[in-house]
Amino acid sequence: MKLDETILTVIRHLHNGGVADTWLDVPTRGEFVIDSGNIVIDSDDFVIGDWVLLVDNAKRYSGIFLLGEPVGATSEPPKTPLYALKNGTDDESPVDGKRAFVGAIYRLVLPVGFVALCSEIRDFMLSDEGAPTLLSSEKVIGAYSWTAATGKDGQPLTWAGVFKDKLPPFVMFSSLKI
Repeated sequence: MKLDETILTVIRHLHNGGVADTWLDVPTRGEFVIDSGNIVIDSDDFVIGDWVLLVDNAKRYSGIFLLGEPVGATSEPPKTPLYALKNGTDDESPVDGKRAFVGAIYRLVLPVGFVALCSEIRDFMLSDEGAPTLLSSEKVIGAYSWTAATGKDGQPLTWAGVFKDKLPPFVMFSSLKI
């Protein structure tokens, strides 16, 4: 699971499928083209390192991305602001292909510590402990073995259960369904 997917999962969990008003900056609306992982955003409101939410009016190419250095950038600066759309950390691949869409790009104003918490959640989900299964621990008696959930309540461990004490500072009402 990539960091952008984890951020989207956690946001949807916290906000009933949406993003809190206070987490969205004023949108830049228009027609956008994603080409070989790069997108032109004709606005001075964005900088490399911003997390953005793309919303296609047709709800097709929406997602959360990290703005990075343009892919295949030359030493000459582009005439318009050009950014690479990344799925998270620098070692993850940018979005491929060429797509055009009419919609909006919101700069996400994520609370301090939120991306770090999402990174921690992603690491848990990728670990054996966070694997989605009802069977977490094993007991062996003779030739017979069985597995059982390991949560305090007898239920399987989930990321939401494991991190429930760290989530409350980020819970808010939602406005934009994603």
